[in-house]
Amino acid sequence: MASAGVLQLIIFLYLLDNETSTVVLFSAGVGCAIEFWKVTKAMTVSIDWSRGIPLPKFEDKAGGHDLFAYYTL
Repeated sequence: MASAGVLQLIIFLYLLDNETSTVVLFSAGVGCAIEFWKVTKAMTVSIDWSRGIPLPKFEDKAGGHDLFAYYTL
């Protein structure tokens, strides 16, 4: 899921570099923002500074819900 957001960002930056029309840039920018919003809804995103550089850390929010579904069966 996070890779889709990164791919959308790469496409948006490519379009921005090639001086694409404003309508296409707006569409790609909104799509990129939606992809990153979906990542924050499905995962907890934090920044890990333990190695001296900022690295994103993703934790799945649905883990507890899966266990609940398995135990109720």
